Amino acid sequence: MNKKLLSVCIVCIIISISGFLLIRQYPKNKSFSNHVDATKLEKMKDSKLADLFYNISKDDGFVTEKEKDYSFPYNCAASVEDAIEKTKTIGQSSNTKILELKLLEETDYYYIIYQEYVSYRESGDVTYKNSYLYFKNSILDIDNKTINTNILNSANKVKEIFNLYTYIRNNANSSIKLLLPEITENPNEYIYTYYYFNTSYGDWGLSDTITLYKNTVSINKQTGKFESIENQIRQVSGKTNNY
Repeated sequence: MNKKLLSVCIVCIIISISGFLLIRQYPKNKSFSNHVDATKLEKMKDSKLADLFYNISKDDGFVTEKEKDYSFPYNCAASVEDAIEKTKTIGQSSNTKILELKLLEETDYYYIIYQEYVSYRESGDVTYKNSYLYFKNSILDIDNKTINTNILNSANKVKEIFNLYTYIRNNANSSIKLLLPEITENPNEYIYTYYYFNTSYGDWGLSDTITLYKNTVSINKQTGKFESIENQIRQVSGKTNNY
């Protein structure tokens, strides 16, 4: 009887330890911030907010895995031919040569143009391979800050396009991490919101400075015009850098 009781106790201890280790590993999960209540970000302890920054991925659920690798040329395209034409000069000079330039993928929202070129250098030739995302003019007009609400005619569709747009245009900035995209609507507008960290990394002997912002985008359902309002929520100190 004592042996059975001892066995049960051992099993309970093993389960408890496993559960503890699982909890300890949880913050490293890329979707960590999806389980954070946005209303508590302002009151969260400084140390917990810093931990949140260090433990979330750059996008935290904004885009698909393959969309993470796309580059954004900061303009749209009217057609496949237009997108290819705009890609011809990206990264090009008298010391480069295009090896391949083609449509890689087309979705309802964008074109992906694949570009491969060689750069001739004294130290040795270097080959570059890039995939550029061009939003379709019929979907998004970046210059005039307008979306096509006849096509993007639901909150989910609007969120999808703004998730992608937000991620792609911030992808090259290593100091920014995005989190908690949400969308609501009323009879006149879609309201898209997200938070992001912008970080200034400290030099030797100094701490990182982590600033949390909230961005609110209001989209008119009739005209498709949108405007953004950005608010700084709070600023905390992060890790101290010893090298």
